[in-house]
Amino acid sequence: MSWENLTKARLRELSKEKTYSHGRSYFLDNKVTIIRRTEHIIEARVKGDSIYQVTIMNRPEGFDFTCTCSDDIFCKHIVAVGMKIDANNSLKTNPPASPQRAQVRRLPEWEKFVRTVEPPITASIPLWKPVFNIELNNNHWTFLVEKAFLRKDGQLGRRSRLKINEVGTENLLLNHKERFILSYVFAHENHGFGGMNMKYLYTNHVAIRHALGADCGFLFDLLVGSYLFLEKDGHGAVVVQISDEPAKIIFKTTIEGRDVACKPYLLWNKIEEPIEQSHFILTQNPIWILRESTLIKVEGTTNAEMLLPFVEARFNLRVPQSEFPTFLQRVANNPEFARNIQLDKKLEILEINAVPTARLYLQETNSSLQVILKYAYENHEVTSNNYQDVTFLTSQFKRKITKLIRDPNLEKNYQRLLQKSGATTSDYTTFSIAEDKAIQWLHLAAPELMSQGFELFGESDLKEFRIRRSTPRIRTEVSSAIDWFDLKVSFDFDGILVSLAALKKAVRKGEQFITLSDGSTAHIPEDLQRKFHQLFLLGEINDDAIRLSRFHVTLIDTLAETADQRLADVDYSHFINKLRHFQGIEQHPVLETLNGKLRPYQYAGYNWLIFLQDHKFGGFLADDMGLGKTIQTIAILLREKSRNVKEPSLIVAPNSVVFNWTHELERFAPSLKIFQQVGQSRPRSTEEFEKFDIVLTTYGTLRRDIAFMKDFKYNYAILDESQNIKNPGSQTAKAARILNARHNLVLTGTPIENNTLELWSQMSFLNPGLLGTLRQFQENFATPIEKTGSTAAAELLQKLIYPFILRRTKSQVASELPPKTESICYTNMTESQEKFYSYWKDYYRATILQEIDKKGIDKARFTVLEGLMKLRQIACHPMLVEPDTNRDSGKFDALSEQLEEIVAEGHKVLVFSQFVKMLTIMRNKLDNLGIQYSYLDGRTRDRARKVNEFQSDNEVKVFLISLRAGGVGLNLTAADYVIHFDPWWNPAVEIQATDRAHRIGQDKHVFVYKYITEGTVEEKVLKLQEKKRQLVDQLISTDRAFFKQLSTEDIHSLFD
Repeated sequence: MSWENLTKARLRELSKEKTYSHGRSYFLDNKVTIIRRTEHIIEARVKGDSIYQVTIMNRPEGFDFTCTCSDDIFCKHIVAVGMKIDANNSLKTNPPASPQRAQVRRLPEWEKFVRTVEPPITASIPLWKPVFNIELNNNHWTFLVEKAFLRKDGQLGRRSRLKINEVGTENLLLNHKERFILSYVFAHENHGFGGMNMKYLYTNHVAIRHALGADCGFLFDLLVGSYLFLEKDGHGAVVVQISDEPAKIIFKTTIEGRDVACKPYLLWNKIEEPIEQSHFILTQNPIWILRESTLIKVEGTTNAEMLLPFVEARFNLRVPQSEFPTFLQRVANNPEFARNIQLDKKLEILEINAVPTARLYLQETNSSLQVILKYAYENHEVTSNNYQDVTFLTSQFKRKITKLIRDPNLEKNYQRLLQKSGATTSDYTTFSIAEDKAIQWLHLAAPELMSQGFELFGESDLKEFRIRRSTPRIRTEVSSAIDWFDLKVSFDFDGILVSLAALKKAVRKGEQFITLSDGSTAHIPEDLQRKFHQLFLLGEINDDAIRLSRFHVTLIDTLAETADQRLADVDYSHFINKLRHFQGIEQHPVLETLNGKLRPYQYAGYNWLIFLQDHKFGGFLADDMGLGKTIQTIAILLREKSRNVKEPSLIVAPNSVVFNWTHELERFAPSLKIFQQVGQSRPRSTEEFEKFDIVLTTYGTLRRDIAFMKDFKYNYAILDESQNIKNPGSQTAKAARILNARHNLVLTGTPIENNTLELWSQMSFLNPGLLGTLRQFQENFATPIEKTGSTAAAELLQKLIYPFILRRTKSQVASELPPKTESICYTNMTESQEKFYSYWKDYYRATILQEIDKKGIDKARFTVLEGLMKLRQIACHPMLVEPDTNRDSGKFDALSEQLEEIVAEGHKVLVFSQFVKMLTIMRNKLDNLGIQYSYLDGRTRDRARKVNEFQSDNEVKVFLISLRAGGVGLNLTAADYVIHFDPWWNPAVEIQATDRAHRIGQDKHVFVYKYITEGTVEEKVLKLQEKKRQLVDQLISTDRAFFKQLSTEDIHSLFD
């Protein structure tokens, strides 16, 4: 088949219309080059985004097309090549043969890959190289660019004008540096000629004109390895050699008569010669000098301006000797000149090479503090506003020259230190300190800088920022009263007294500085700030004295130790000496009248209680539930009886555990006589109290009988489950605080359930004044700890209460306890229960969110609590909301199954619920199943009988217990299973309930199950509690407290 058969019509037939159109555009734009043509094959190159190679095979059965592009079958590049072939066949005389079907072959992937890596087909196209030329004139030089044909022998041939559209074409061979230079040249073409450059308009050159010393030294950096020529008028062009050897410039001075001559010299390739007219200083940054036909790069000097005058014919730099020191001093501000100058040895020069000292000169300007930085080299000062290697100075009579060899690195380090101290600058000589930072800088930063080698001047001349650097003198005097100490403090700086009120104001605001009566400012050392801060937090100021609780004796002593003069009365001295000589808690024998043996940790607690008693401190026994706080207390009470103490001890306990105290006292200390101040028939006076060793009462009774009970003197006042007085404003807490007892003791496994105020309430009963007044405590501890998470406040609070609290956990002291396994049992709602839950959830969600939008979150509180309560009840059982409903409960069904399994296997189980109605539903179920059980809620009267029944009767396998009524004070070690049917907001309450079974005396593995209905408010509130936890081990215990922790976003999620 003939090539004449490949026509435009055939191409249109084989390609899509869009492909044909694109291929025609390539052809018309002359982007097709035929590389090889034979009778059987044509190879061509098409220039698009890349270079594509097209091969067309002429076979008897038709044409076979391939292309290296990624398009399939018949592409635009094939169309373009086909049109090129058709155009070359335009001289044909015979009509084209009948078209035959073209055979289009898809190029295999391997062949595409091979064609990308195999050497390209040698093209018979001309190759060109850029040629760069320099043309010199008296005061300028011209940079010229053209192209030269690259002959086959590698030599340059004819020259031709280089056009901008040739850059990037395949026949102009460029490296990346030349490409950059050409971009620069075409962007600046005709630059420097003041308009159209007629000289070069009709030549092959593109030209740029530069003045000598032009700032374009980068050009010659890039031209290394390129063709560079020097045009010489009438002599053609010579090759310019770019030297590999860099040069250096030095300025030599010589004495010539009464003058000093100064001239630059070129040091290059073992040549030293003066800079003259024969040297063309083409550029700067860097400096390139053309010497004959060699380009030389200068190192160490970048500014050509100081060299250019010397290439002028009649220029000579001569300075009178008398003025030469001044000349040096001025030109030395140029570090390049100063660094490269060589002085005539005949000149009188004193060279100083010393370590500089930084000097700071203080002055007040525009309400700010200014600091002038200078450097002293021996006895010579220099400014710091530039980095010089050398500085020249003159003597008073300007005859003698001093050459300072400076240390720029050390000077920079001084500047960095000054900036780091808070000073700001724009010239590195004058630094500023803001008005509100000046006093702090003078007191704290300046001494630090002086310790780093700075010298300070002008401080005594300051007026607005006058300070005193003296340390304060302190005088203390302590006098004693029954429950407190009065601490008189005298505090002065250089004899200028500071009142306690002014000192307290500064310390409470966290200010480190205090303004004295003469207007100067003094610094309060950090350790004194801390000591006074603690005293002011807890004491009350009265004129020149601070009144403090006797429990703060160590705080007083800590301050007194730092005083320059200290006085104290006999009582204080005796008290503090007793504490100072404390050697540790002594061990005391346990009376044989105790019917039981104290475990080692219980014996340690017993001795700790005696220690508190000896020092008249109240104690907080906060061991984990079940570790035997009761027996430790009974041991102390027996000891008191043996010491013939006449007054009885008062024990206040929740109503639910009074019987347990009676039982434990009768068991461990039968010798103690007990009077129960409980019930409706109790006496309304204290007449009977003194006949007994122990008076046992409840919190409710104490509240009602406090009018006469407060007037009786007790030996011990003991509060069991002391969280009952956690609300400091409650009548119960107020009643406890006015009891008259020699010693106070509280017992609880949960000292903090809700917030830090609970701690204050209990401590104010134990050790009044220890934590200050309620207002002081809220301001100094509760708010910082709970609102802002202050670690400093938390650490101080811990330090204050630490000596008075003893807390041991089971993991620490009762390793002999059997293991406890806790599990969360997730259950699903039944279909009817889920629909019922969704109805009320949607109802409350709409109601609550509408109320929040209208009234705000606080006023919507009761609706939120009502909705939460109803959803919690439905999650347990719909019957808690609609008693007559037939809806069942997935959680209750799961409980029923587990109870049957537990009982069948012979185990005993405690089941806790906060809802008495839920316990009633469980009772009905157990009755139907024929399972015997015990039952206890807040209305149960004979609690002891119920406990004994469960503990001793093997037929009673289940104990149904109201969480709030039976969660504390019960010993139920017969059970080895505990089930919490509905979660209480405060896990500490659940832990207390669990410890009814997991306590001393338990010998079986205890399994604890917490039931959670999945997808309900039960699950979401548990997650929110973790998110909202603010105090370590402090969780929410009541609905009201829980609500206070919720944000609007949290409420949205609860009802989603």
